[in-house]
Amino acid sequence: MIREFKEEIGADITVGALKWVAEIFFPWGDKPCHQICFYYEVALKDETQMPLDGVFVGDERIEGRDFIFIIEFHWIPVETLSQIEVYPTNIADFMKRYNEGVQHFMYREDE
Repeated sequence: MIREFKEEIGADITVGALKWVAEIFFPWGDKPCHQICFYYEVALKDETQMPLDGVFVGDERIEGRDFIFIIEFHWIPVETLSQIEVYPTNIADFMKRYNEGVQHFMYREDE
């Protein structure tokens, strides 16, 4: 995770406590997929490495391909999560219980 943040958005981070374990079910073409995700608390080591307001960009490179995805990021207030489209869609509810220890949830994406 530390390497991914550095590569994709140029940020040095510290990884804190595990917050959620998610099982996400979704179709990928004609194949059913089951993804297991681990969500950790993450903090910037140096807040000057990126803007803390407005938009900033990162990139994702796929190994073995000459294609780079440009990804746009921006910070949002936690209390606005229920007002925007976020996936998994139930994450806004879990943020309300952020300090209740490690939690497990399942999310099913409709086809």
